[in-house]
Amino acid sequence: LPVASHIFRGNRAEKTTLLWIKDKVKKQFNVSRVITVCDRGMITDSSLLEIESKNDGYITALKRRRCHEIQPLLEKDASLFTPIKTDKEGNVLLKAEEAEKEGGKRRIVVYNPSKAEEEKKKRKDIIRELEKELIELSDAVKKGEKKSAKNIITSAEKILNRKNGKRYFNYDCKKEGDFQYSLNEKGLAMEEKLDGKFVIKTTEQNLSLEQIVFGYKDLMDIEDGFRDLKDFIKVAPVYHWRYRRVKAHIFICIL
Repeated sequence: LPVASHIFRGNRAEKTTLLWIKDKVKKQFNVSRVITVCDRGMITDSSLLEIESKNDGYITALKRRRCHEIQPLLEKDASLFTPIKTDKEGNVLLKAEEAEKEGGKRRIVVYNPSKAEEEKKKRKDIIRELEKELIELSDAVKKGEKKSAKNIITSAEKILNRKNGKRYFNYDCKKEGDFQYSLNEKGLAMEEKLDGKFVIKTTEQNLSLEQIVFGYKDLMDIEDGFRDLKDFIKVAPVYHWRYRRVKAHIFICIL
């Protein structure tokens, strides 16, 4: 259960609230050291350095894409990971493996088989949906309904800018009345490596692998709770940014 909550101005970036909250918790609850558990969207390199400089710690997940650290870790074979959570029937729910340290920080690769299946199914549905639209565009080009290269490119971009379509498809339009598309094999291979996997990075040397993984898993459960809460009371959309108006908006939603 939450022990405290805070409302910020709507124009304040989430990343700037992390250190403020950490210091507020230490002061309010009179604790000397805090281990901050945070998701990828809340961290910056400077905030992590600031946490360490105050002798505090963190458990966070690395960004799954555009992160130089994560690529070699995703190559690891999940079948060799150690099971850390099973159901009553003995089916593995979570597996993990500790990778080599980076800059003195521990890194743990976690694999969730059911999440992997869920992401794979979702990707297939997205590919099917986007390909249907690309076929329609291709047919329109062949029939002469779309001739201008500019219009063709605009239409293709509109399709592939939805649902991260460029991860799954490439297209080409070299001249007027010309359009081809193909599966992005490199992008798909990368997505398959990501299925069900995430990488945790932490400063904590004395916690067990299970404590670190379940510590981060607690964050995911808390976020699910907040997601349900926000959906239940229908907070979004919020068209205010002044503190008192945001607070009033949320108060009225709860009422």
